[in-house]
Amino acid sequence: MLNGTRQREHDDEDGGQDAGKRLNVQQADQGPGHYDIYALPSFIPPSPLLQSPSTFYQSCSFIIVNRVAGLQTGLGIRIGLSASPAAPNLLAATTDPGFFLPRETGYDASKAVLLGWVEEERLAELEEIVRSCEVPFVQDPPRGGEVLEWLLGVGRRLEYEGILSNPELLLSDVLQQR
Repeated sequence: MLNGTRQREHDDEDGGQDAGKRLNVQQADQGPGHYDIYALPSFIPPSPLLQSPSTFYQSCSFIIVNRVAGLQTGLGIRIGLSASPAAPNLLAATTDPGFFLPRETGYDASKAVLLGWVEEERLAELEEIVRSCEVPFVQDPPRGGEVLEWLLGVGRRLEYEGILSNPELLLSDVLQQR
């Protein structure tokens, strides 16, 4: 099972023979080995070049938290974009495995969007998938929307890999807050 997309519990074509072999969705939701994937908007841009007075949220990251602990604890892995002060045009995907939401003042937890879930064994693969997505180059002056473009590109790639579905729909709140 790759993600939280729902499976049919009974298929009329199989006559119920395979129904016992399928994973019950309710059982998967309870498992401690599952991690929820959220998109979490931020007030802090990954590069000073991307600071924009016309945009409320300046950035967005993926936050991966254990299903049992949930987003309430705020402890998990952050995968997002950043740029070094020496090269503000060059964004890079970064990982923060010790992310603790209460310590981070630049994130709006009330706007977190649950995208899907992944099994514990696939966390490294999830990070690899996100890092393999093309990171936009920031022009000076920036054209706008670089972070959201990356976010949607990652969402589409995760959809292709079967980890989430309908990224445009799931990310519409974040994407409309440009």
